[in-house]
Amino acid sequence: HVALMLDTKAGRDGAYVDYVREHFVRQFEAVWRRHELARKEVLVSGESVIAHYGCRDSASVFATFGEPEAIAALKSELGSLIELDPTRPPEVFEEVFAWRAGGAKPATR
Repeated sequence: HVALMLDTKAGRDGAYVDYVREHFVRQFEAVWRRHELARKEVLVSGESVIAHYGCRDSASVFATFGEPEAIAALKSELGSLIELDPTRPPEVFEEVFAWRAGGAKPATR
């Protein structure tokens, strides 16, 4: 599992959530398949965003950002919603420990 921590632009958190709900899967599903990302979840709290991936490694996640679909998205609506600082890459968290409570069942959707 890999997670990236991002920020939305000030006052754009609601528009970001709408974008994720309406466009993300359609726009990025082919990219995620090409890089074998098994799962993508987005957690939002105010202007803080955590993008969580089930994947091989962080390199496979970062490779998706170089794909034509991702570049086009970042040059259009998505780029206007999130803070992108080329001098400060997003924080990356990689799984070091996984635990599941006894008897807990995974959520289904």
